Amino acid sequence: MIGREHSLTIPGVLSSRLAYIGLTLLLFGAALLFRFELPLEPFIDSDVGGYLEPALRQLTHGHFLQVEGRNFVYPGFIYLVLRVFPDFRAAAIIQHLLGLAAGGVLLACWNCARTLIKGAIIPAGFYRLCGLPVAALFLFNTSVIRLEHLIRPEAIFPFFAALNMLFNIQFIRYRYIELSYRASLVYGSANLFNACLLFFLKPSFYLGVGFSTLPIWFSLLDRKEPFQRKLAMIGVPALCISLFLLLPEKSIKAGDELSRTFLPTTLFVMHADIIRDQISRDLRDDVKTPYEKQFLEQTEALLAHEIELSKGTGRYRSLGFDPDYLMYEDSFDQKFQALFKSQQGAEDRIKFYYYYFFRAWTNQPGRMLTKVLRQLSILYNNIGKASPYKHEIELVGGRNYLNNCVVLDGKKSLSEILYAPLADFSSKSRELARVEPKLLQPGAVSWINGALLRTFSILIILMSVLLVMVVRNPRLRESYRLFALTIALFYSYSFANSLGIAIVHSLEITRYLTNQLIFCLLPQCMTLFLIAEIWGSWRGTGEAQMAPR
Repeated sequence: MIGREHSLTIPGVLSSRLAYIGLTLLLFGAALLFRFELPLEPFIDSDVGGYLEPALRQLTHGHFLQVEGRNFVYPGFIYLVLRVFPDFRAAAIIQHLLGLAAGGVLLACWNCARTLIKGAIIPAGFYRLCGLPVAALFLFNTSVIRLEHLIRPEAIFPFFAALNMLFNIQFIRYRYIELSYRASLVYGSANLFNACLLFFLKPSFYLGVGFSTLPIWFSLLDRKEPFQRKLAMIGVPALCISLFLLLPEKSIKAGDELSRTFLPTTLFVMHADIIRDQISRDLRDDVKTPYEKQFLEQTEALLAHEIELSKGTGRYRSLGFDPDYLMYEDSFDQKFQALFKSQQGAEDRIKFYYYYFFRAWTNQPGRMLTKVLRQLSILYNNIGKASPYKHEIELVGGRNYLNNCVVLDGKKSLSEILYAPLADFSSKSRELARVEPKLLQPGAVSWINGALLRTFSILIILMSVLLVMVVRNPRLRESYRLFALTIALFYSYSFANSLGIAIVHSLEITRYLTNQLIFCLLPQCMTLFLIAEIWGSWRGTGEAQMAPR
């Protein structure tokens, strides 16, 4: 009887696995075709010089020079792509393939996360099937596909972000469930290196580096962990980070002055209204500062005038003025440089920008915190505001290729580089600017995106309540503790990334939010699953208690 039971079960298991594999291949095949409905020529924007110029100069003159304060990792990626395939279409193809791979890793995260539950109520087969629509919401999001089509690090960031989540799941599994030292060492070390790589791809992830590696730091604080294991966990990735990230970055950026001025200038102009008022206060109260009164009066007048002019652009409504205008146009930053007469004008300007940014924090912490909270509300107050799920239902190629032409015509440093694939790319962009290729987001994806957008903050609050319940209830804690803590960990990715941006910049830039989709989507869907699991667990317990004895 037992043998017959097994003979019936094994074919059923095999058929269900084959069906799942077939559905998965169908999903990713459809996602691949969906991506390539657009022309293969990539999109570019005004920041393309910092990402493209180092690669082109290496290809044409043999000198990889960092420009515009950008890190070397993504320009290095573009260089490798063009070195092997001297065609700009290859960059779009490879980035789309990495987008598909990100969806695959996202699906793997979903499937592996179930191993963190002891005695799950929902069957494994049904759980795996639920992962397919989760992956589909990422793979068929036209905002994500637009980023994949851009010459920007946001194109490949989601792949490495998904890897980070997978490494964390596997580290937690092998460290606390399987108790495998070697496996936990491999995944922990890979996670540390990958988290730093994410920072080099997107420096706005600077706070996310710490949050996305929290399980490793907790394990290192464990007194029972042998010192040799702690040393190995830190030493191997630290060596790799130094050799492959820090040292190349240090040597390459040595000749790029903007790498020194970009951050202090950004901090100053993003808080220009608060800093203007701080300078006015210092002048009114005759406060002693390192700067002469006449110089501060000129600075305050110039800043006030340029802030008023910047309001005419209509951008950055949450700030009330346009910091990009102050920084990049013939506006405050350029005019301010004329006030410095010393030979080390750049260094003096940097010191001044830092001095008044931190002085504003010291003397007006309330206003600075209000700015940060207002920026965070763009993400967490989702109704009528931007979010990672903000969807471009219709992605029109023509207007993007027209923007390509505008950018290429305005980038003198690029037009001076004689590189045949660049000329072909420019010519093809002009042809495509006259047509209107479109990519329409599936209606189901748009509808679910809307639902997830409106419930994002609600589910975070609900997850906090569930986490407390799981920790306090012994039965729930035994089954769901690691799964619930992992969900909270993934929510912290978005919080840390958004907080880092809110402190330095503004979340009004939609790519900052779209870039977070992959680590907002997974914990939100995992929260829904945990709700179903706990409800099923309570229902099962209630039925067992009511059953006749």
